[in-house]
Amino acid sequence: MTLTPWKKLSEKVLASGWGREFREAQFTTHDGKDTSYFYVHAPDAVMIVAVADDGTIPLVKQWRPILGKVMTEFPAGTRDGDDATEDAKRELAEEVKVQAAHMEWVGRQESSAGLTTVAMDVYVAWGLTPIEAEQDDTEEFEHLSMTSSEIDAAIANHEITAGMVISAWHQARPRVLEVIDQLGAKR
Repeated sequence: MTLTPWKKLSEKVLASGWGREFREAQFTTHDGKDTSYFYVHAPDAVMIVAVADDGTIPLVKQWRPILGKVMTEFPAGTRDGDDATEDAKRELAEEVKVQAAHMEWVGRQESSAGLTTVAMDVYVAWGLTPIEAEQDDTEEFEHLSMTSSEIDAAIANHEITAGMVISAWHQARPRVLEVIDQLGAKR
């Protein structure tokens, strides 16, 4: 079976702010019907699963106003340059105050294809060194570190529920475990 692409007829911005736009697009569907589709257009993002020398993985807890709760996440942020790796280094510095000797791209994902245009590049980082770095003034973090086994348990127990974090962990976990083993650390 071959799927028929929808034909975009028009598109308009309904609202914008914080580098995001809420858009309405008009399409003709595969069966010839015209329909409206609403979505958020936003810059792509990066997420970093970093491994400390002791094998622990730094995470942040952050208030997410749309959901009205604190979420546990890997360091992440909006792309604002041409080089995703440089954006990942910046976010790691801003959110957990470390720089990485090694930064390896492990995958890309579309976050929610029915709701937004955002795609996210996922990195594994290691060889971490503490640094002084300025934090984005709109963000506040609580820092924590977990072992890979603790992250697995937190996902299984619904303590980590952010979909992008869970899918990034799925992409990064094999490489993270290799790095932990190379460091001779506990999983």
